[in-house]
Amino acid sequence: LALFDKAIERMDHAEGALRGGDAAAALPLIAKAQLIINELASGVKVEVNPEVNVNVLRLYEYAVTELARASAE
Repeated sequence: LALFDKAIERMDHAEGALRGGDAAAALPLIAKAQLIINELASGVKVEVNPEVNVNVLRLYEYAVTELARASAE
């Protein structure tokens, strides 16, 4: 849960920077959020529950991809 909280915190700060027109300040925050999500993904054990956990990995992949295309909207 702490990792989720940190990722959300970074995304909130990045959003504020983007809304303020400061993309340079947002980029490291977005990168950190992506790293956190990748770490969460690395802990998913697909073999435990393949049907659910593959979808969890897809969700993490989607989040990282969307963060790469981040904008204030």
